[in-house]
Amino acid sequence: MNIKYFICLLCLTSLIVSCKSPEEIYAEAETAYNAKDYKKAIELFKEAAEDSVTEAQYRLGECYYNGIGVNKDLNEATMWFLTAAEAGHVKAQN
Repeated sequence: MNIKYFICLLCLTSLIVSCKSPEEIYAEAETAYNAKDYKKAIELFKEAAEDSVTEAQYRLGECYYNGIGVNKDLNEATMWFLTAAEAGHVKAQN
């Protein structure tokens, strides 16, 4: 077997095995948030939010609204709240 082929196959296999669902990423974000690891929480909320997890979109909006783990940014907060609301998130619609 060609060594380059083997390395590529190994890399692809590790990527497939390590893939997490958006919901799993959101759950990790909540765990990080509850542990006050806001930098990690924001990173994971964004990843899940970009994969259409409405609760992550809403929570990201809350973080920007309150300045938790990020600089307070009402425009960014509004964008995430609207995104969540448009996707059917009830709290974001109120």
